[in-house]
Amino acid sequence: MKMTTRQLRILVWSRKRIVTDTIAWGVFLLLSIGFFTLFLWQQYEVGKAGQEFDSFLNYVAARKNGTPEQVLWKDAFLMIVSNSLAYTGIMMLPVYFNLYVQKPFWLDGKFSKVKRYAGYLSSALAVSLFVAGGLHILLKQYPWFLKVHLDLLVNVAVIFGVMLISTGMMYLREADDLSRRMGYIITSKEKFKQQLQQTIVELEKAQMSINRNHIKVGSKNHFDIIPLDEILYLQGDGNTPVIFTITGEEYWGCSRLKDYEDLLPAERFIRVHKSYLVAKDKVRGRRNNKLILQHTTQRIPIGETYLKIIDQDEILGNFGEEPFQQGE
Repeated sequence: MKMTTRQLRILVWSRKRIVTDTIAWGVFLLLSIGFFTLFLWQQYEVGKAGQEFDSFLNYVAARKNGTPEQVLWKDAFLMIVSNSLAYTGIMMLPVYFNLYVQKPFWLDGKFSKVKRYAGYLSSALAVSLFVAGGLHILLKQYPWFLKVHLDLLVNVAVIFGVMLISTGMMYLREADDLSRRMGYIITSKEKFKQQLQQTIVELEKAQMSINRNHIKVGSKNHFDIIPLDEILYLQGDGNTPVIFTITGEEYWGCSRLKDYEDLLPAERFIRVHKSYLVAKDKVRGRRNNKLILQHTTQRIPIGETYLKIIDQDEILGNFGEEPFQQGE
């Protein structure tokens, strides 16, 4: 049987599991104290009714001679606590055998679904019978070990139930650990994507090499330098807009239109449409929602979302209203 590194780690050496297991076994101990108290109180009541005394009542009767009632009940409480501690310790044996042997072999093994669950339940029941039978024989030989003598079937049910609960808790832990790891991976991936995108943008900005007088497009060994005074407009929806110039030459950009908008001087260039970036000093007129440029017959559309920006611009917003309301 091959076990993973995580399964081979002993539970008590994990700081996280020390806390969770301490809480779980503490709850089991409290439940054992409560159960033993109810069980022994019922025995005590039966004994008072004149029926046959059992081991607990024999214990109480042996101490009654000359013992104050207060001391008697105090001793009985201490006995319940010590028995609960011993019973809890016994329960740890099948539970950890279940977590580190049965669960990895059956539930984590490469069996069919039916065989996994049937094999695990059969194995868990067999272990429960074995431990409960061993405890029953032990108490027959050494009745002083536990004053609370539970029936064989009761012990089988308790052990079997605790094993199933511990398996469920282990699955919850594994699911929580997996969720945390996936969250960390997703967060790391998002951070990496952001850093990569930022690096790409910085490289593209460096490649464009825009200054106050010209723009450089292309690659390291093949590029063109375009004076800003020669640019009419930039057009494009994707990552490579076309740059139109007064000379009639057209150049492919090397970044998004938005990047050119951010880098080109705002006092000289303005975004008038989602697909157009225009040189202000090349605009010679407006016809409704279109701009007329020098050196070209192409009319540049004005997007509705950019109308207010254009109207408020120091250069383009100073045109009078009447000339643009007349026909051409």
